Amino acid sequence: MVNLDQEAWQLLEHIQYGCSRSEEVTDPMIHESALCLLRLLLLVELFARSSAHPGQNFSLCGVFGPMIHQVDKLINSSKRLHGLTEDDLKHFEGMDHKLESLPHIRHTAVQFSSLKVNESLSLLYGYTESFKLHVGWLKTVRENFSLPFQSDEGAINHLSHLSNLINTSLHQIKEDVPLLPSPSPFPDVPTAFDATRLSVEISEQLKVFCRWSKRVLLLFRRSLGVEVRTDHSGTKVASATDTTAPDGV
Repeated sequence: MVNLDQEAWQLLEHIQYGCSRSEEVTDPMIHESALCLLRLLLLVELFARSSAHPGQNFSLCGVFGPMIHQVDKLINSSKRLHGLTEDDLKHFEGMDHKLESLPHIRHTAVQFSSLKVNESLSLLYGYTESFKLHVGWLKTVRENFSLPFQSDEGAINHLSHLSNLINTSLHQIKEDVPLLPSPSPFPDVPTAFDATRLSVEISEQLKVFCRWSKRVLLLFRRSLGVEVRTDHSGTKVASATDTTAPDGV
């Protein structure tokens, strides 16, 4: 059943009043039929408004949770990407960045307040694919120097899952998956030290990406009205509580 707001009731009363004013010059049966038809049209219009986005929103609700879960896993992988201790990392502080092709994410509070779902998901997809490409290259470099690369494989796995989920969400909102630009050539890596330095650089930028991604996804999950609760078994369950779509859907 459709719940009418105050404005809708006023419109309905206005229609009824207008019809009643014409009662004396209109056949009663025609008047009653016209009034019923107008009421029906109003209800159809209100129902169309209220059901324009809920299905779409609920589909997105089911994707944002797994995406956030993958980002959380990726955060852990990014911390282990270089395999260094906190003391070891101090030796790499202040070093110049060599990978200009890496996504450098800088977003202000103003930009976060004006995010659109379609644009942000497309951007998130491009960032994810770029990091997957860079971590895949890093894995090859580390293999060439007989350095451990298990953490690279874990990060690639989480990036692949995240990319697939973003792809699904873009299809759900009828948005084209963005075409990726041709990758820039990677630099030569002459020594194992250079390989480690690059792993630190990729790790730091990947952590920035994870923080940005999680903040964006949490913002959209709230804007879509997703309530996360814990059931009797301790499992977290997400459900839609609002049908108002954010900008860009």
